[in-house]
Amino acid sequence: MLSILETCKPRPDILDGTFNPEIFTASISEVLRFYKHQGTGMHPMYTDAEQFFTQTTYPTDGLKMFLQDVFARLAGDNTVPAIHRLETAFGGGKTHTLIACTHIGYKGVELEQWPVLDGDKPVGPIRAMNGASRVVAENQISRTTNGQLTINDLLPEAAMALTLYGIYGLGELPCDEALNLSRSLNIKLETKTGRYSIDDKFIGINNDSSAGRNHQRAREKDIGFHAPLIRKGAKLRLAMPEERNPKRLNNPQTEWDLLHGLIMQYRAGDIPLVRAYISKHAEGKEDILMNLLCVWTAEMGDENLKKEGNTILFGLK
Repeated sequence: MLSILETCKPRPDILDGTFNPEIFTASISEVLRFYKHQGTGMHPMYTDAEQFFTQTTYPTDGLKMFLQDVFARLAGDNTVPAIHRLETAFGGGKTHTLIACTHIGYKGVELEQWPVLDGDKPVGPIRAMNGASRVVAENQISRTTNGQLTINDLLPEAAMALTLYGIYGLGELPCDEALNLSRSLNIKLETKTGRYSIDDKFIGINNDSSAGRNHQRAREKDIGFHAPLIRKGAKLRLAMPEERNPKRLNNPQTEWDLLHGLIMQYRAGDIPLVRAYISKHAEGKEDILMNLLCVWTAEMGDENLKKEGNTILFGLK
């Protein structure tokens, strides 16, 4: 086993006798002046975000929890505290905490490629903020269903789709953000060319150019997206129910398939067809499917689709 003298090496300026303890006088106002390009005499170990996170501070559990709450609140989660009272003695980390918020707020996107350490594992600020967004989405799901549905109740593909829906709705998102979120959930993103089976922890992606709209596939009546995610260039979005492949929805593999299949059955023949579809494909998953429909409806930005969801929910009572 290595001794403490071998594992804990002093800073070079201590070893060479040039250490100046005054550089460790942190000041949030000086960091803000730096970002406003007003000039500052503060040492770059505080004003340079990379130096701050790798040399000057350490991401304790308390600091990570605080940052998660702050950015979750900014992302719209009203269930986390709006006010934190930092009660520590001198040197307890109050100013370091505020500086950490400032750096992530100003430079989070730019700093994606460099690591912050979570224990022994490097974690970039963007991943940290995506983690906060994931927490927000999970809280929204739980709150909408009064705690009756969590992403752990769903198969991985459906869990990823629902989390993306909770954060981004039906809008586009950068592929990089989806990748960071997939790592946070430990659910892979996999491009699929057509039909596929769910045999691992992943969510399928169909390219917009291979969506089944060419003439050959149209003649084969195999049109639409088998996967819940669509890629176009560097962007991803969730497929609408009407864009999904009918064969996939008639042979659903995940709860997200069931949700889309239920909606399409309603459009085809109202509540009787919906009940028949649930009876055939969702035996034992009725409560999960109803809660999923509740989240779909509650988080829906399109008023017509929200009205449709409420109508289905009312008809199934």
